[in-house]
Amino acid sequence: MHTWKKIRLFLLVVLLAALVACDPAEPEPTSTPEPVVEPTVVVEETAVPEPTEAPAEPTEVPTEPAPEPTPTEEPVGFTWPEPLPEKEQLSRDPVTDEETAVFNFFATDLPMERDDIALAFAYKGLTEEPVLHPEPVSEPLKVGTRQDVFINNSDTNVTTAVPMQLLYVSDHAYFWFEQTDTLSTPDEETLAFTAEQYDNIYEQVRSFFGPEDSPGIDGDPRVHIMNASPLTICDVDESTAHQCGLLGYVSSSDMQPAAVRENSNAREMFVMNGSRFGSALYLEVL
Repeated sequence: MHTWKKIRLFLLVVLLAALVACDPAEPEPTSTPEPVVEPTVVVEETAVPEPTEAPAEPTEVPTEPAPEPTPTEEPVGFTWPEPLPEKEQLSRDPVTDEETAVFNFFATDLPMERDDIALAFAYKGLTEEPVLHPEPVSEPLKVGTRQDVFINNSDTNVTTAVPMQLLYVSDHAYFWFEQTDTLSTPDEETLAFTAEQYDNIYEQVRSFFGPEDSPGIDGDPRVHIMNASPLTICDVDESTAHQCGLLGYVSSSDMQPAAVRENSNAREMFVMNGSRFGSALYLEVL
């Protein structure tokens, strides 16, 4: 009996479960779509331009009568002034004996030429005759040779010893350049071209004026060309170096023995503005 009740209860539970499983779920409510609002297009009315007024008729400007031409005056005659009276003629009297004697005195009794060696004996204590014509050199100086050379500043008139280096040797000249940051070193092509041009100039000058005292006081037939910085030969600095107007100079004291002139370089030489090296003006000055 109890078993039958259990079976009935079990079947009842199964039936209820089947009914619950077969019962459909309530559908969820769908949202109502909102109406789409179309944008309103505002059309602006185009303003109609007002009609323009017709241009006014041009007003006539009264014209003034043309001025009458200015009457041309008759040219006035020009009267030349009276000529100046003639000056008194110079004396045509014969030259007197006294006048002739004065003329002959100044024409023949010329002042003595400067003799630096004699002055050195008289005033500088020179005791031995200096050698003016040493034996000629057998070989030229070698490129790269360094020497200190006395250079004069043309503005301050101060002479200083300047380090120089020999950069090129031509047939007739040595080309030296000051060793300083204020003077650039030319390239080999410029050196060779300038040296060749100088040799041509040298030969032409000798053909017109004759040879110089060669081999000279240093026994070397070549001329020394010292290319110095503008800061050495002029009273300028790096910012005003272009204002140095000196192109070059020759000093006769350099042709004297050092025993006679203490600042003499004892050689035939030119001092040139090295910043102009290679230019046409440089060669014209040489």
